[in-house]
Amino acid sequence: MEKRGQIALYIIIGLALISAIGIFLVIRTNSSEIADTYVFPEAKTALQKFISHCIENTARDGLFLMGIQGGYVTVPEELAVTPGLHVLPSPLSPIRTPTWHFNGVEYMPTKKVMEEQLGKYISDNIGVCLQNLSHIKDENILVVTAPNATVRIGDHSIAAYLDYIVESSNAKSKSSLERFSVEIPISLTKIMETGKKVKDALLENDFLEFFTIDLMAASDPLIPMSGIRFSCNEQVWSQHSVQKFLQDILEDTVPKIRVRNTNHRPFMKSEKEYIPFANLGMKEFEDTYCDEDGCDPPSTVPSDQYAYNHLYLDAGLDQSVKDEKINIGFRYLPTFNMDMSVRPSNDGVMQSSTEEGHTEYLEFVCMNIYHFTYDVRYLVEVVVIQEGAYGGFEDFILRFAVPVLIDHNLPTESEFSSSLLIPTEENKQFCNATFDTEVHVYAKDKITNEQLNDAKIAFECVKFRCPIGSTRSELNGILRLTTNVPSGCYGGVITASKEGYVSGRSQVMGNEKTVEVELLPLRSVYYQIDLAKSTYGVLPTPLSKGQEAFVSLKSTSIPYDKSFIYDPEKKHNYLQVMDIGATYNLSVMVYDESTLIGGYMGTLRVDELNFNKVLTLHVYEELPHPIKAEDMGKLYKFLKDDDEYVKEHSPVWT
Repeated sequence: MEKRGQIALYIIIGLALISAIGIFLVIRTNSSEIADTYVFPEAKTALQKFISHCIENTARDGLFLMGIQGGYVTVPEELAVTPGLHVLPSPLSPIRTPTWHFNGVEYMPTKKVMEEQLGKYISDNIGVCLQNLSHIKDENILVVTAPNATVRIGDHSIAAYLDYIVESSNAKSKSSLERFSVEIPISLTKIMETGKKVKDALLENDFLEFFTIDLMAASDPLIPMSGIRFSCNEQVWSQHSVQKFLQDILEDTVPKIRVRNTNHRPFMKSEKEYIPFANLGMKEFEDTYCDEDGCDPPSTVPSDQYAYNHLYLDAGLDQSVKDEKINIGFRYLPTFNMDMSVRPSNDGVMQSSTEEGHTEYLEFVCMNIYHFTYDVRYLVEVVVIQEGAYGGFEDFILRFAVPVLIDHNLPTESEFSSSLLIPTEENKQFCNATFDTEVHVYAKDKITNEQLNDAKIAFECVKFRCPIGSTRSELNGILRLTTNVPSGCYGGVITASKEGYVSGRSQVMGNEKTVEVELLPLRSVYYQIDLAKSTYGVLPTPLSKGQEAFVSLKSTSIPYDKSFIYDPEKKHNYLQVMDIGATYNLSVMVYDESTLIGGYMGTLRVDELNFNKVLTLHVYEELPHPIKAEDMGKLYKFLKDDDEYVKEHSPVWT
């Protein structure tokens, strides 16, 4: 069994080693200082040398695993089984490289954890090597106790101790040995500290988020963000194709990120030549040096200025990192996966249409104005490599992952507080593997605290969504759902939805017996729209036959985003608002058939005192109505950018 276990270990290490090759060029040699905290007696006898050799080799095997698994010999179950909390070096790899941070939680291992795990690894695996003790020539070996290892991590070396009582005898003498020790020259403390500084700098500055948003904006229209296309052909994108393109450019560009004060690939010119243009972003570059014929920057702007401005991370590293030959690299592979949500889209199709729920993307005659917002989540692998570890004979590689979180085209510190990525994939294998313990799920009205019947319940984890039933009357008329939740996700979410309510969510860790999900009720508000003319002295008028308006409400504080169509021929039109006081971003676009003739983009405050009143939206109308596509484009920009008309046309409650 032990031999089979050792063979399996060699296979794992071999697979991981294959994935490690080729990411970085070898840096150069390094001489490690010996920590003077510990005293290591010289191994003199053949027995001492043999056991010391076993300790060092087993420890280095454990250190290899520790390096490629983010400092863990054994990755915690939470990180190993939950999608989105680790990356795989290759699709079939048994190795899990965990994230060091996610959703406000730190996952970087402490020194104590690393010492305990490495010590346990040596204790559990050194036996395979020690089986060969009997091969020592002219010695009779008697093992008295099982091996028990302890590890201490110093600043410049690791001390490994083995408590292992063995008796040795030959024709001349007899001896008993109880403790063996080995020093492994590697600056693991410095390597981990360097990794932490890089991780902190990435998170504190939203470096990877802004880097990703910049790439997406530069790739428009292949990754459509915002723009105007003067064309009579409908613009259509596939969300799958957009995501694949983003993954491809990330795979190519992420490795080009460099870190200051490391042995990175040098820039083309001296640093002083980049400083005058250090604040030059992509938009400023295009506005200053580009026109319809292309870009023609002056020769004083270095050709890799953009890389200096946007792909150069200052993590606060000092000269000692360079002195110890430590370098930093980054990589993203499409196999790391990515979760993306796009608004507006319909079953993965992003197209120019003016249908309910898609008011941010408008189509005009021979003109397409589009604006897409993205939620994106993926992991980037950070690799800290020190060449010349182990006394200058071998490199040491530390790998860990960091999250990149974008919410509505902006960096977010947590897991999408305002708009969660919508899990869409129903994986039967994932959904059917459940905990044995049953969970009672209650859906409750957040205002009245009443239990809700027929609320649809689902379990979500990253991209997976498992419908698990609906609440119904159970014992003694209690409204709830008794079920088993999937076991393959730590920190998943139970959702509840019901007509007339804002969907609710509750996170679960797997050991709960009762889960309550609160749903905020919606209230219908009667509203009407008047067209406030741009011509002075003309009174506002209702919409006429053939005209209609698209209204969008988005809460500024709670995940609620809904759109409505206003039909002037209906007797009553209603907006659904949350049954609490709230502020919304309000967007109204008015059309006369296919022509944009007016609108409003501002805010709407709804208080409880307004629920029984009538809301009148005085919407700006451009007179005369635009005819040309260019005129409609100017009107749209006016509605979006001008603040004065917003003050003059504020919503009114009566």
